[in-house]
Amino acid sequence: MAEEAGLVDLYLTFFFWASSMHHGDVVGLALQIDKSVLGVDVAPSERWIDTALVIGHGSLIRTLNYYNEVAQMGMDQEIQQAVDDFKAAWGKLRA
Repeated sequence: MAEEAGLVDLYLTFFFWASSMHHGDVVGLALQIDKSVLGVDVAPSERWIDTALVIGHGSLIRTLNYYNEVAQMGMDQEIQQAVDDFKAAWGKLRA
């Protein structure tokens, strides 16, 4: 389905591991291992706040972009500014 929607990159970078965490399969548990205490830090936890904010912010921009395209709102410049602001805000966190 992700391939048909042209969202394979989003599936591979987010949905796969989020789904595993949500369903509690082996991959999901492995992704949440806290090596400092050899335990599993199961979401939701404070450890995942920055990831949730980045994903939520990015999803909002993606949704606005799709709406802009479908409704032909002509807000390409505003969307691009939102993308640039996103990169500026979260690029510092990832650096």
